[in-house]
Amino acid sequence: LIVGDETILGDYTRFSSTAKIEIGSWVGIAESCSIRGSGHHIARNEKFMKQGSDGVEISVGDDVLIGTHSQVLMGAIIPNGAVIGALSLVTQREKLHSYGIFAGSPVKHIRDRE
Repeated sequence: LIVGDETILGDYTRFSSTAKIEIGSWVGIAESCSIRGSGHHIARNEKFMKQGSDGVEISVGDDVLIGTHSQVLMGAIIPNGAVIGALSLVTQREKLHSYGIFAGSPVKHIRDRE
């Protein structure tokens, strides 16, 4: 876990990963968020707890705000200046752009910051 300068991590925010999680500077992550950079293998032929897991890096740019109770999953890239609304889900499938405002599960573009 790499955290930049002047970044605020809210109470009860959790980090779990077998891969690197990098968070930029001037980032605000509200309380009770979950940042998870890995996931279990789930083939049917063996108990999932015996199969191990894979991790994919997570990147959060500078000047980002992540609202309360949001989840950021493995492979997600949140670019500089993005805002993630409360109760949102960010995965590697969503392609976010700088200074956009996103919300929902999965996140959708709402508008851009002014």
